[in-house]
Amino acid sequence: MKYVRVEALFEDGWPRGFLLDAESYVDALPGIAPLLPAGARAFATDPMHYDYSGTRCVKDLRVGAIALTEGEDSLLSLQIRLTASPWKHDEDLRLTYRGVDDLRVRTDPGGHAGESLGDVQLDEILPTASGCSHEIKTVNGSVVVSCRDLTAEWQPTVTEPVDSTGLV
Repeated sequence: MKYVRVEALFEDGWPRGFLLDAESYVDALPGIAPLLPAGARAFATDPMHYDYSGTRCVKDLRVGAIALTEGEDSLLSLQIRLTASPWKHDEDLRLTYRGVDDLRVRTDPGGHAGESLGDVQLDEILPTASGCSHEIKTVNGSVVVSCRDLTAEWQPTVTEPVDSTGLV
């Protein structure tokens, strides 16, 4: 990430948590926001986005499902469902990306919580020549999407998947 800092903290060689700092990104956002596509801009500038204790902050969500499809317009579309943490959120977050031209998922099996991606730490949305990039940093990896635009919808928590992807 360019502005947001997510750094693992260790003490005597043992993991002790994370340093999470979005202040530089929030400070740069007034200059970045006008360069973002409309949906990405709305999500990035939501006042609750970086309120760590708020119910609409991405921190502590968990990657529930990722589905990549080709639409009727021959553009790739991607949906990511970030599931609510029971102690903080009262809704899941569905991210829909249109015109996807790059998708990277990286895991760090030597991380804090096994071999899963783990909880979302923070994210960062930046403008690109074709639209925007969205990096979601998790405890044990990251998801990076480059696309024309994205939309973010908070939805009731899904306890059982409605379809085989679990995306509803």
